[in-house]
Amino acid sequence: MSIVRDSFGAIILEDLERNCNYKLIQPMYKDNTTLKRKSIIEYDNNLYYIKLYSKEDMVYNELIAEEIAKDYEIPVSFNDLVSYNGYLGNISKKINDNNTIMVPLSAYINPEENNLEDIQRIFYHLFDKDTYERLIDQLINIFIFDILIANIDRHTDNIFIESYNGNINFSKLFDNEYMLSSESITFNYYTLGVDSKDFNSDCEYNMLEKFLTKYADTKYIDLLKSKLWIIKQDNFEQILKRVEEKIQVPIIGCIREKLIMRMKQNYKNIERIIKEYNGKVYKY
Repeated sequence: MSIVRDSFGAIILEDLERNCNYKLIQPMYKDNTTLKRKSIIEYDNNLYYIKLYSKEDMVYNELIAEEIAKDYEIPVSFNDLVSYNGYLGNISKKINDNNTIMVPLSAYINPEENNLEDIQRIFYHLFDKDTYERLIDQLINIFIFDILIANIDRHTDNIFIESYNGNINFSKLFDNEYMLSSESITFNYYTLGVDSKDFNSDCEYNMLEKFLTKYADTKYIDLLKSKLWIIKQDNFEQILKRVEEKIQVPIIGCIREKLIMRMKQNYKNIERIIKEYNGKVYKY
């Protein structure tokens, strides 16, 4: 992609529009639910999804999540910073090709079943043993990844199952812009839950505590521990540097400081709960 960046390091969409390889697929429109402006374009025969944010402190989140995913070794969409008509946002490449069948998780489960326990129960009856075990391993990795980035937006239309040449897997992750959410950092609340009780209106259970106790005898606790270094402050600052290298300018100073502060809070909270609850018996 031949691109021109502005002083914030964002790809200037108006410049792409003048390129013969550019094609508008869906005009820019305002999503009144999220207050984001969205569009779809084609460039060099690839589809890209564009989201422009009303809040500046969200503009780097997709790029940061992508870099965290590289350290985690979990597949995510390609992302970059974009600007259009005075707004900053994210441009992400389509996660699949035309030979891959993509089905949202919502085709398999109801919204209230968006939790590890119910998904395991439903998938057990839908897939053969090898596929089931592979999907559940991938699902737990998605859950742990969301813990690390404090993501509150992994709803059933933000997770896809893909089929390619008979192989069934979870697709690359996308829509990570709601990482470092206050609810996830402070209360360890995630849209992808542990069991159906997580979404009761009177639920007072901490999802991370429940995960640590319910899965205490499994390999997944060691997996969470083994990935915690990724969001420790020294590595997280390296991740921010990689984002800055990508966009070719420093992250806006006040936003950079806020990102470091919130990830430090998230890291300390996860570390505290691991020490306190690891090895305890599930009692909910």
